[in-house]
Amino acid sequence: MCEESQFLACGQNFHQQTAIDFNRVAQNVCRRAELGEDRCTHHINEMLVLQERIGFSILEQQQGHPRNLSVLRRQYWIRRRLRETGRPLPRQRAPRKHCLWQCVFVSTLPITRGIDIGDEGGIEKEALGLVQLQLDTWGPLIFVSPSPEPAPLEEFLDGIPERIAEAGIDLDSLRFLQRSESELDCNWKVSAENFLECYHCPTAHPGFSAVMDVSVDAYLLETSGGRMTQHGPPRPEPRGAYDPTGEVERGQFHLLFPGTVINVMPGRPNFSIGPIVPSAPEKTYRFLDYFVAADADEAWIEESLAFDAQVGAEDRVLIERVQAGMRAGVIEDGRLLPESEQLIAHFQALVVDALA
Repeated sequence: MCEESQFLACGQNFHQQTAIDFNRVAQNVCRRAELGEDRCTHHINEMLVLQERIGFSILEQQQGHPRNLSVLRRQYWIRRRLRETGRPLPRQRAPRKHCLWQCVFVSTLPITRGIDIGDEGGIEKEALGLVQLQLDTWGPLIFVSPSPEPAPLEEFLDGIPERIAEAGIDLDSLRFLQRSESELDCNWKVSAENFLECYHCPTAHPGFSAVMDVSVDAYLLETSGGRMTQHGPPRPEPRGAYDPTGEVERGQFHLLFPGTVINVMPGRPNFSIGPIVPSAPEKTYRFLDYFVAADADEAWIEESLAFDAQVGAEDRVLIERVQAGMRAGVIEDGRLLPESEQLIAHFQALVVDALA
């Protein structure tokens, strides 16, 4: 049994930890623009999702809606996939449903085409079918939940769209810039907790701290349900590799439990979003989709991406060293700072509640 201090380091209850809430809440998987592709893949927790285009004309005829994603009832369909199979995703004809897309997982079950289900012990054909996923949107973003009854997306986002709009950012008017992917040698909770405090910033992120005012009075922390938020202004006289002057006056950095990260830096309109995905007890997959204003200056974009990449590289060193230290098992327990680490305390309480 894991000692309490080793909870983040060991694999005990790993699948229980990842399934309870990663499969319960909405997760950002892609952008609406990607729905124009005939075939692409996404991840939801440990499951690889294949998205395939199916007939627009049938949908329009039967539902009477124009080709507008905001009014279509979109459904995702899936099959389960076991990671260890390593089998390629099959090309299959989509079920004739009133849906725009299907998502399938590779199944350990044999493909039922050509099989007489009546000879298979009375198994109902529907029991071997695809499972419906719930889909919702926020601006250009697609959120999917494996849960049959997920919390409404508006409830999950907990006022963040309003905060983004109040900052002067029109999410629909931004253009997609790029997706940055990474894999970290750490438990997913270590990555999340690293995101949730910034008292390490002056030491570990000198470039970030030269731009942002990370003093206790300026850099504010707040919690609300599953939302953990940090926000603050740039320094009065910022220095360093990023220019924070522009319409957006304050930075805001959110984590929606269990692992959706949303960032806005002060300066010109910008936005990034992506998940923290547990892929093994000591492996975490992450991506961030970056958005900027349609007329954003290319020199500023390059500066912004380099600035963020530097912070990410610095965080990687911290995170992976923390994981290695916990794996050693020398320190049996630790203390949380009640003010500086209040978001971590809230996060840990949510983890415990999810496992209860």
